[in-house]
Amino acid sequence: MSRAPVIVRWRLNLQLALHLAAQSAFGIGFMVICFVLDAEPPITLSVGKLLVAIIAIVNLHKIMNTKSPECWANDTQARAVRIEISPEQSLLLPHDDFAFAELKREDKEQVLRLVFAMHEVTVRGYALRRIETAMQRMELSLLTKLPSSQRSLIAEGQPAVLEIAVTETASSDKQLQADRE
Repeated sequence: MSRAPVIVRWRLNLQLALHLAAQSAFGIGFMVICFVLDAEPPITLSVGKLLVAIIAIVNLHKIMNTKSPECWANDTQARAVRIEISPEQSLLLPHDDFAFAELKREDKEQVLRLVFAMHEVTVRGYALRRIETAMQRMELSLLTKLPSSQRSLIAEGQPAVLEIAVTETASSDKQLQADRE
């Protein structure tokens, strides 16, 4: 007997079966394929009902996603930190060029200054100590500004980056002039 892919009418609740299939999938996209023996007559299922059930499950998954947005990331294998200045512009700064960090409190916000060989990164936000610690361990891999629409989703005590400014240091200008000469 050979296997043949078919769409069948499920005898149990369709939404429950699809929900269970979605939970076992890795991500929100999934495909359900049923195999039946050639001896059974194939029974078709309305594609419209199947699509409605799949869309309902995908939307349910999106609603139930409770992961808070991240404005920073660390990786023990990182060799550089990616600074996302804006959606259109990013900068990779190698950990080997890191010189020092300075963390200050200004009113309710904090200002973290990361100084590299040729760039200075100024980060304004809340709970920036964890970002400073990740940089100290040379594990900081991503730093990006948190969109204002997502700021309320950040849990108490979690880092929130409100603004990032990157400037080239004076020594980098001197280095560029020396290289040209």
